[in-house]
Amino acid sequence: MWWKIAKLAGLFFLGFGAAQDIKYQKISTEYLLAGSCAAILYRALFGRMHWSVWVAGLGCGIVFLMISKWSQEGIGYGDSWMILNMGIFLGIWNLLGMLMLAFLVAAMAAGAGLWSGKWKRTTRMSFYPFLLIAYTYFYSAFTAQRIFVDLARPFCAHSSAEGRTTSLAYSE
Repeated sequence: MWWKIAKLAGLFFLGFGAAQDIKYQKISTEYLLAGSCAAILYRALFGRMHWSVWVAGLGCGIVFLMISKWSQEGIGYGDSWMILNMGIFLGIWNLLGMLMLAFLVAAMAAGAGLWSGKWKRTTRMSFYPFLLIAYTYFYSAFTAQRIFVDLARPFCAHSSAEGRTTSLAYSE
């Protein structure tokens, strides 16, 4: 049950950040710091993920922070910090899948804006909404997967050589 509450809280947290990014083109440090604390607290209290998976997610966020510095905020610090928070919260593999989707949707939006003539090559767009879209997709897809696995579990169980029953497993 805690994973549902945490994932839903992450959705609202990203939604608030997306609104802030669209309106002000800036994310407050206090908001991002609260996200870091929440992600670390969740990992410490409820995380069933191996420590190396979320540390790798943290490393991915650090790489994005370095890209922000080197590109003079081509990707904003707030976006990179949120990627760092999500790396801690989701782990490297879920983060990479989510980032691929976010960048794909952002590229399609940029292409549509350029093609329609409403945007120029120098137009800056907020990246938070694309993180929100990708997170929403992954949250709903993983929730549906978990429901399916829970429903299918009684039909997929089988006995192992030691006499124990094993069944479908899913990651956090």
